[in-house]
Amino acid sequence: MLTSEIKLDEINQFQEDLNDKKDSKVIERAVSHQGILASSEDFDAESKMDPVFSIDLSTGKVADQKQSGRCWMFAALNTMRIRLMNELKVADDFELSQNYTNFWDKFEKSNYFFGKCSENCR
Repeated sequence: MLTSEIKLDEINQFQEDLNDKKDSKVIERAVSHQGILASSEDFDAESKMDPVFSIDLSTGKVADQKQSGRCWMFAALNTMRIRLMNELKVADDFELSQNYTNFWDKFEKSNYFFGKCSENCR
């Protein structure tokens, strides 16, 4: 369904309606300083949220990526580690090498870009 254009008098009416609302300045400041997403969060709904999982896994001690920016690798290694811990009966603090995985990730990325450069530089 097509609608007609918004006319200037309608915009002026919208502004008047906004100015007539008692809490419009408070809302304006909240959105201006916190952003629309943070200002529109529903804390009641968030507090009522009860995450329930149908399967509870024993994970052991999870490796902490700290601020390395490699969450994808830590998540994958932590997931694989659970199966290995169960099958091999290793200690709770058993970890797969993040450095090993990171090295080969960088190596393969370098190889990929080197190959692309070689194709385009001829």
